[in-house]
Amino acid sequence: MLGESVSASLDGKTAVKLRVLAKQENRTVSNLVSNAVSLYTALPKELRQMWKQMHSSDDRSFQSFLREITALTVQRKFERARQELAETIPPSPEIADMSESELPDAAVGMTTKR
Repeated sequence: MLGESVSASLDGKTAVKLRVLAKQENRTVSNLVSNAVSLYTALPKELRQMWKQMHSSDDRSFQSFLREITALTVQRKFERARQELAETIPPSPEIADMSESELPDAAVGMTTKR
């Protein structure tokens, strides 16, 4: 798919970070910029405004915000992997016919059988 070219001006520190990331990830600078712009434009307006305000006013708050987003992303990635793994495990005949209220007792019983 052909894309449209746009230009961006970066400060020297950001430009260096961008080139280093591109090299580390074996990607082009253009690809990283395209991904960053796609992510930014997909964010809700309120989040973009908050991000801009925090980035310009308080670097510590902004870094904390980025850590929270990273933690949430890792949590979601873990949950997706857990869900995919759970889907590969066949249902246990022992619990297939149990009601939802019986499941907690069965789970406790299974853990104490060890």
